[in-house]
Amino acid sequence: MIHSTGTTPNNYLFAGEQFDPDLNLYYNRARYLNVTTGRFWIMDSYEGNDEDPRSIHKYLYVDADPVNNTDPCGRCLPSIGDWGDIVQEFIFEDFQEKTGGVGLNVTINTVLRSTVPSGGLEPDLIDPNTLSEFGIGQVYEIKSVYSELQAKAKVLLYVSVLNFYGRNTGLKWIPGVTYTAPPIVPISPSAVAFIQQPWAGVITYCVVNQTELLAFAIAADSAALYLDLSSAALTAAYAY
Repeated sequence: MIHSTGTTPNNYLFAGEQFDPDLNLYYNRARYLNVTTGRFWIMDSYEGNDEDPRSIHKYLYVDADPVNNTDPCGRCLPSIGDWGDIVQEFIFEDFQEKTGGVGLNVTINTVLRSTVPSGGLEPDLIDPNTLSEFGIGQVYEIKSVYSELQAKAKVLLYVSVLNFYGRNTGLKWIPGVTYTAPPIVPISPSAVAFIQQPWAGVITYCVVNQTELLAFAIAADSAALYLDLSSAALTAAYAY
């Protein structure tokens, strides 16, 4: 933060993450971030990908590109094209089954059945069915969590083009609101993607190493077991 006015407390600052004024660090859930150095406070347990040298760096924040990327969980893996394709295909199959909609390489020209300026744009998911009785069509864009704002901008662009050139189609297009994507998408034996929908029409994914996830789950189970045992011990002590 460079400057602030007013007295209302607000600790959610850089990238919308919580600032700890006592530590002078940002809390990104799995790890604390030092924005002065652009590095996390502790090491990343992810081993990294040999084909992506930056991923091997144990303290690096968002591939050294904080202008375009964010890391809301402190351990998100930088997205690669293959992972994005897997997520898109998995969500599209679910989307098609639930809505009967179309997507993945379907252009706006195809949707409008005519050739229009910017008609070559390809929304990831297109749902002309769910709200058709209300004269409404919906569009969605799937992006890495690092590109959330880009996805939001794309959705607004798609909607603008569809509504401007599709006024005679009988549908008013909006950012999608009715489809709920699967919360987790399997990526590989070593990684899964967590899915979120932060804005209307925007579906984001964050890829996490399953080894880390398992370690976290074991730690959580252990903590819960410890609390259960402690509670039982206290109960027994008071009963005695």
